[in-house]
Amino acid sequence: MVNWGVIGCGGIADRRTIPGLVQALPVEKGERVLRGQVLLRIEDSEYRHQLVLAQRSFQAAKASADQACLSSDQALRDLRRAESLATQALLSDQGIEEARTRSEGLAAACKAAREGARQAEASIGVAQANLDKCTMLAPFDG
Repeated sequence: MVNWGVIGCGGIADRRTIPGLVQALPVEKGERVLRGQVLLRIEDSEYRHQLVLAQRSFQAAKASADQACLSSDQALRDLRRAESLATQALLSDQGIEEARTRSEGLAAACKAAREGARQAEASIGVAQANLDKCTMLAPFDG
């Protein structure tokens, strides 16, 4: 586990804790650095894989949401047809209730799938933040 902080004339500029092995330490103690220069790099292959996994999970969740919402749209169209048939006394009360229940159930599934996709999308940000923590940059010249 690496727990680092940079202390300069501005105080502590960066403090993070992330598990990993130091892959590169491209500056020497006392060496002058430029703002944005890499000070330390943690081995990041696991974090890169986590980012790819999060991106693919989002794509899968989005596709599932699209499928669920298409089914919901179809069920709503079926409900409207059923209601039209019911007004003409061509469909029983049971038939209309079944169409309504199916439509409402699939609408709920669509909403849940969309929320799942939003959650998966948020995991991309978490994975990217973890990957970003693997590289420590100089916050200022010094």
